[in-house]
This record gives sequence, C-alpha cells and structure tokens, in this order.
Amino acid sequence: MEQNDKQTFWRFTIRYNVLLLGGLYLLLLVLTIIAMKFRMEGVIHAQLLLCLFLTLLVALISWPVCVIKTWRRTKFDRKFRVLAMAYLFGAPAPFRRLGILKSRPLSLKLRFGFQQATPR
Repeated sequence: MEQNDKQTFWRFTIRYNVLLLGGLYLLLLVLTIIAMKFRMEGVIHAQLLLCLFLTLLVALISWPVCVIKTWRRTKFDRKFRVLAMAYLFGAPAPFRRLGILKSRPLSLKLRFGFQQATPR
C-alpha cells in the first residue's frame, strides 16, 4: 500500500505542483513583462490585462487546492510532507534545518548619493 501511495504522490506532485503551478507562474511572469513593456510605451491593452487577471485568479485558486491535496497525499512519510510544503510555500527554512542549503543570506548595502541644491 505504501508503494501505491508514493506513486500517487509523485504523479500528483509532477502533474499539479510542478507543471500546473509552475506553468501558471511562468505565464504570469511572461504576461507581466509584456504588460510592463506596453505600459512603458504608453499603451494599455485591455485584453492583455484581462488575460493577466484571469491567470492570476486561476493561480490563486489552484495554489490552496494543491496545498490541501499534497497534505492529504503525504500521510505516509513526514519527510515528503516537509519537502512538498517547503516547495509550495517557497520557504527554504526546512532545507536549511536539514542541512541541504548551507548558504548564508546575501546582504546588500545600498548607498544613496544625494546632491544638495545650491542656493541661488
């Protein structure tokens, strides 16, 4: 029974968590880039914004469904549950705790140069 549960989990993970959500997020990225390009030119396409809105709506509905189904399908092993939830929530904290990621966060220093206006 456990082998069947693992096969069901991996089939679901590949089809929905990786392909569906990954494809939706990639489509959101591409549509946003195209919309920004047109906005910089001063043109707003209503059809493009409608496609962007509908894709965002489908992604926001699909994500909780994938989280709930993944939670239910990972009853057989806690390690798979932690890794799948970390993937879905985008949190690298469990990976650091397991020792998979040992990189330190990159700290950026921003320097702003302000010029004082000279009085006339």
